[in-house]
Amino acid sequence: LKPQAHVTFGDFATVLSLVPDLDRWLSDDKDALRAIIAAKSARTELRYQQLLVRHQRLRRAILQIGQRSR
Repeated sequence: LKPQAHVTFGDFATVLSLVPDLDRWLSDDKDALRAIIAAKSARTELRYQQLLVRHQRLRRAILQIGQRSR
């Protein structure tokens, strides 16, 4: 992995460690998550933003994490 990919993976790993049901996500959701992480490491974030907007389960999980930390 490129250095930026390591940083991106580490950032996502921290957030994903807070998702209580990640192990129960369907393989399609996990595949889409891998694509999001890979896109985040690209030179531009356009593809990352497009994929992130479409991944409803990830967005919902991030919002729940934010609400728990209040």
